[in-house]
Amino acid sequence: MDMVLAGRTAFQFHRIPPQVAMLVNEELDVTSALGPRMLARRQSYFHYLTTPLEILVFERRARHASKGIHRTLWTGELPVGSVWDIDAYLKVASPAFTLFLLAQRVSIIQLVMAMYELTGRFTVFAADPKHMEYLEHAGALSDASWRLAPGRSGQSTLWMRPPLVTIEELWDMCEKTRGRRGHKTFERALKEVKGVVASPLEARAVIRLCGSRLLGGEGFGPVELNSKVRFSRAARAVTGQDHGIVDILFPADDRHKDFAYECQGRAVHGPYGLTGADANRLLGLQLMGIDTALLTYEQLADQYRFEQVRRLTADKLHARYQEKSAALLEHERQLRRELFIDWEDLCGEVR
Repeated sequence: MDMVLAGRTAFQFHRIPPQVAMLVNEELDVTSALGPRMLARRQSYFHYLTTPLEILVFERRARHASKGIHRTLWTGELPVGSVWDIDAYLKVASPAFTLFLLAQRVSIIQLVMAMYELTGRFTVFAADPKHMEYLEHAGALSDASWRLAPGRSGQSTLWMRPPLVTIEELWDMCEKTRGRRGHKTFERALKEVKGVVASPLEARAVIRLCGSRLLGGEGFGPVELNSKVRFSRAARAVTGQDHGIVDILFPADDRHKDFAYECQGRAVHGPYGLTGADANRLLGLQLMGIDTALLTYEQLADQYRFEQVRRLTADKLHARYQEKSAALLEHERQLRRELFIDWEDLCGEVR
């Protein structure tokens, strides 16, 4: 019978860059009678999928305990397009279906983070050094649709790639799974996703600044993410570009003018942070009338620094800031505990 990777295991699978997956030589057939018993003695499968594997089963009698496999029961028809083929006997939940299945297994905060990753233009993945060495010699790290971002001392786990699923496709999955276990959590998490981000730093920033107060965020908005701004002649002369991308934009309304944050992460902007091109782009945005501030990981993670960011944002948006109740402050503390884990470990622990 075909095996369908699900939940945490499917999330791990969708993080593997295609050029890395092509290098994996996995001989264990987990669909055979001996496969599950052999799997129980191993720490991983397909080199990168940690055990126990999470799989879907479709009959209650198939939901038996096993050291190497965690089985999730699904009754009734699967949503159309929710399962993808890996090979003749192995399948994986689609990105949208993976996120829905995770709604039953992880906290809503981690689910929102996972949604931002799979709908975003990035993933976090630590490849085996041997695989990295081979890909580097083959020139397959920068020319493919999945590209390794620069990092300090040449070490990086951040990969840039096209989105694996759209927010619209997640809403479609939400509609198809109405009434299923986990649906309310999935829908609530999806309402927290404001757009497409390009890095974990951008995701953390928008969750803290624009996430609902019940989630632990500040509720600032409306907001646009990675918006394209066409440059004027003066801005083009400064930047050498005909347009710029704004990480986090609070568009002008009758109370305030355009205000934006540019997220400064070393993995995207290089080991030394702000580059000449970044500075020129910042000036170009200012010339377009967009009041722009820089935002770093430290400013988001350190509570005192974030308090200044919070006050600055409220001031720029001409918003009257309402102090949080004791319950909302606890939500914020829980958000901080989960938001600033190592992103590579996201969805690593499930219920």
